[in-house]
Amino acid sequence: MRSRFLPLVALLAVAFPVAARAQDEAPSLIVRVRSIDSLMDDAKYMVTLVGQEELAKQMDGFLKSMVGAKGLEGIDTKKPMAFYGTVGANFIDSTGVLMVPIADEKAFLALLDRLNLGVQKGEGGIYTFTPPNSPTDAYFRFANNYVYVTAQTKSAIDKNKLLTPATVLPGNPAATLSITMRFDRIPDAIKQLALGQMEMKLADEADKKLDNETEAQQKFRVAVMKEMARRITQLFKEGGAMTINVDVDRKNNELVTDLTLQGKSGSKLASDIAELGQSKTLFLGALGTDSAMNGLLHIVLPAEVTKALGPVYDEGVKQALDKEKDEAKREAAKKFLDVLGPTFKAGDLDLAFSLRGPSKDNRYGVVGGMKVKDGAAIDKAFRTLVKGLKQEEQDKIEFDADSVGAVKIHKFKIEKDIDDKAKALFGVNPLYLALRSDAVLIGFGEGGLSALKEAIAAKPQEGPQFQFEMSVRRLGPALEREHKEAAKLIEDAFGKTKDADRIRFTVEGGKALKVRFTMKAQVVKFFVLLAQVQKGNAEQ
Repeated sequence: MRSRFLPLVALLAVAFPVAARAQDEAPSLIVRVRSIDSLMDDAKYMVTLVGQEELAKQMDGFLKSMVGAKGLEGIDTKKPMAFYGTVGANFIDSTGVLMVPIADEKAFLALLDRLNLGVQKGEGGIYTFTPPNSPTDAYFRFANNYVYVTAQTKSAIDKNKLLTPATVLPGNPAATLSITMRFDRIPDAIKQLALGQMEMKLADEADKKLDNETEAQQKFRVAVMKEMARRITQLFKEGGAMTINVDVDRKNNELVTDLTLQGKSGSKLASDIAELGQSKTLFLGALGTDSAMNGLLHIVLPAEVTKALGPVYDEGVKQALDKEKDEAKREAAKKFLDVLGPTFKAGDLDLAFSLRGPSKDNRYGVVGGMKVKDGAAIDKAFRTLVKGLKQEEQDKIEFDADSVGAVKIHKFKIEKDIDDKAKALFGVNPLYLALRSDAVLIGFGEGGLSALKEAIAAKPQEGPQFQFEMSVRRLGPALEREHKEAAKLIEDAFGKTKDADRIRFTVEGGKALKVRFTMKAQVVKFFVLLAQVQKGNAEQ
């Protein structure tokens, strides 16, 4: 069993074709992994969380059977592991170094001997062996209470080239897994090769004509692809450190994945990221703290993409108007769509929604908003458009039914048109619409009008470019209508623990671009329980 469990060193030594050649050549890539003990604790925590206590006990017993007085076959299970590398100028000269903590060198060598790897000790304390099914030799040496393993290029582990644990692993890694990539330490020749391949692929894609794709749509697609290529080029040329962390935070019962990206100091990329952090959204204040779900998106499209978007909108408007045979209606619709045009052609996407609730009656309200150009002109065009509707349709709309300051709120009397599912979730309520000078906002459902008024009064704030958050507990009444067991499963998973049901995903700028996903560990338990119930119901 032991020989199957730990050909670790031999396999990982040849798994990474990246180089680490000298202590004065800072690595392009560093991978940090918490200790084996910590990884096992993470695994036991997760399987226990989802109700697999027996499996957790088996894992614990297995680990204890593997660990003796000298550690796991000579490996120190209490220290973190790492890999570091530097990309070579010709790429084929790239090698990598794996660092595994050692508790007992003799025990570790005995393990390799039992694996029949043919380990030979050479000059300078460097050992050589041939991993199974490998065309090249691998090399290792002991230093700093670690074994340093590399492949192909033995000089990567020369004594004067080894990075110390303090350099690669300052303190214990905070995350379960951490990967840092330095774009500014990749040779220019390698960057140019990669970018050249990307440009060739882009040229091929730009020449393609998709089925039913119009000329305007093709130009927009190509503009988007070119912008993506420009951003990738900028990342390669101006990017600094990019770090991805994946963590099982047992103390806070949270699963976390985050990415941070920095541009070179003084670069345009660094400036662009900082500018993102200073951008203001109209709707951050509209997101409720009592919400079951919130969502926000705020991005400004690049100039070339925005320019290509205009003809796509015009083309869509023409196609829609061509389908309307009534001359008066077509003319009214044209005026309204022409007024909307500047909003869609501006390329400034700022929108949000908030699902509020549940109320004491287990119903929800919705508020949402979108940034527009010249809300007053849109309001005027909308009033004109309504005048062209049939009288019975006009009667369902009450203009200026309420207001917040100078902002008028219109009421849509849709109560009779709501289906039973919507009534169960949102109650029997009108829909409300407000057109502020810079935004269109709607409110619907339980408390929809009051939520709309809050959103109208909210001031612009600096905020993330993307934000999504959800409370599984607050979604309980909605889930229960689809899964009758949902209420019990929510209680089993979350109990009385506050905020144990939260999921959150954000993207924001500032000193670095930050992408972060967090989910309380109990949410995993809930979805596992739900999947088990669904499977049981399907088998009945």
